[in-house]
Amino acid sequence: MHASGVATYTRKLVDLAKSANPRLRVAATRKMLPHLRYIEKKEALIGGGDPPRFSLSDAVMIKDTHRELADLNVLANTVPFVMNGA
Repeated sequence: MHASGVATYTRKLVDLAKSANPRLRVAATRKMLPHLRYIEKKEALIGGGDPPRFSLSDAVMIKDTHRELADLNVLANTVPFVMNGA
């Protein structure tokens, strides 16, 4: 019941955001219930949202503090899958 509620609520938020601006994306929070993280992330994805990483190996996260310390072009050449404007 909880998981379907996450997917349904995520879909409502995605539809509302897209009606305002089709280019908007709804990102799920990293604050998940203990022992339900995988299920909640999967349900956010099913609902049309962008879930946080499933594990540390899924994606590279570059924060503002990293961008302040390094040139983004250097990071992009070092890590080939870093997206432009990350």
